[in-house]
Amino acid sequence: MSERLTIEQFRTKFPEKAHKQLYQLQGGCCGSLLEYDCDANDTIHDVVFYHSCPGNSTGVAKMVEGMPILEVIRRLEGIDCKSRGTSCPDQFAKALKQYLKNRESGKNDG
Repeated sequence: MSERLTIEQFRTKFPEKAHKQLYQLQGGCCGSLLEYDCDANDTIHDVVFYHSCPGNSTGVAKMVEGMPILEVIRRLEGIDCKSRGTSCPDQFAKALKQYLKNRESGKNDG
């Protein structure tokens, strides 16, 4: 995907991914969008960062595959990139915290 899409545009363009959790990356990150799955055991799967540094985002995605949500948050929260106050891994931790919060309140999207 070469164009930067909002979550709504992504869902329209890729309806086959309607079941995926999506999060719009913020805080000046190179990446624009995060896609992931979370199973019934709160385990992370199929992480994809769009418009992020390919090596780092692929490495993070492979490292967290099959890892429990709370462990991913613990490991990634607070990582900074270029003094931006956040990073793609930190944004992933924020996405997972939002997912848990939304789940508790009965919302479907992460």
